[in-house]
Amino acid sequence: MPRTYLLSRTLDPLLGVFTGFLAYYLHETNPRTAPPPGHTLKDLVSWQMDQNKQRAEKESAASAASDSAELEAVRRELDDAQAVDKVMQASKSHYKRRAKWPPRLCRTCRLHVYYSY
Repeated sequence: MPRTYLLSRTLDPLLGVFTGFLAYYLHETNPRTAPPPGHTLKDLVSWQMDQNKQRAEKESAASAASDSAELEAVRRELDDAQAVDKVMQASKSHYKRRAKWPPRLCRTCRLHVYYSY
């Protein structure tokens, strides 16, 4: 079934968009159908954008607080790990032996390895 067009294939969608904008403009400016002050589309969009900005600021503040708490916990954990590492190094240094010379061949990979028994 062939398609029928009012004007042409490309002008029909443009005519529809133009008609929609004209209907919106007439609805907003007609004294009988005009929305009350503060309820125009422009006012509602600006109000919604302000709400979104406030919500984003609250979320970023909450995220920053949780991030700083998490960062502090990681710092404490790293400090604890460094303290444990220092203790382990101090205890190992006493029992450390020299590596034997000459290097020997590893049985599995056939590479020279400095064994320390």
